[in-house]
Amino acid sequence: MFWKLCKHELKCSYRGFLILYAITLLLAVMINPSIDSMFVVTLTLIYGLLLCVILIMSMYVIIKNYHTSMFAKPAYLTHTLPVSTTKLLIVKILVGLIWFALSYGVILASIIVIGLSVDNFDLQLLFKAFSHIHISWGAILYAVYTVLGVVESITLLYLVIDITHTTHIQRFRVPIAIVLFLIISWVSSEIMNMFINPGQGSLLQMVTSNAMIGQNINTTLLTDMTKLLILCGWELLLVCLYFFSGKYLIDHKIEVE
Repeated sequence: MFWKLCKHELKCSYRGFLILYAITLLLAVMINPSIDSMFVVTLTLIYGLLLCVILIMSMYVIIKNYHTSMFAKPAYLTHTLPVSTTKLLIVKILVGLIWFALSYGVILASIIVIGLSVDNFDLQLLFKAFSHIHISWGAILYAVYTVLGVVESITLLYLVIDITHTTHIQRFRVPIAIVLFLIISWVSSEIMNMFINPGQGSLLQMVTSNAMIGQNINTTLLTDMTKLLILCGWELLLVCLYFFSGKYLIDHKIEVE
């Protein structure tokens, strides 16, 4: 039943994504940075907008599918399925993570396609460079931290939608959800920086700045295994907090339209 639910969730949202992915890759094929013309400039602008649209649509589809299946008219069917609320939420989080991963993959592929049209671009050299990248435990932990960050954002989105569909909130659900999302995100970020990274700015800012100035990976924060483990634990704690809070609201405070 679990994988059937995953398949159903993907079927409900794949059409819009496939169209966007196809248009993005088609534009990438048509763009040639070596040619200086108004047509290429226009295509490049459209391509840049599409990249933003892909990421925004990923978020929009996640929100829309969750709202429709959990609180709109089709929710009656959802809540009669012989599946626990825990499994329903896990499926929705997993599918959201899949769409985010595919979106970033399409963006990366489109950038490579554009690069192929540039003179003296050597694809084999690019793959060779990737093959020589040293994957340390710090890099793996940072990748885990990034994935947990995406999952945390998805579970927080679900939580604020759950909160705005309780009996206590009858009007202005969208603006209230946006405000709640921003406030909770800001508070959790401030708590993390206060106790884990005091007085040094955010972890993401430090890693990004170190990468931009070309510091060796061994001198960046990626080598601080203890701090990365704590950060991963913090993200996992937030995921569990948002997940089980949302589950409680669905089981006890839900209001289906």
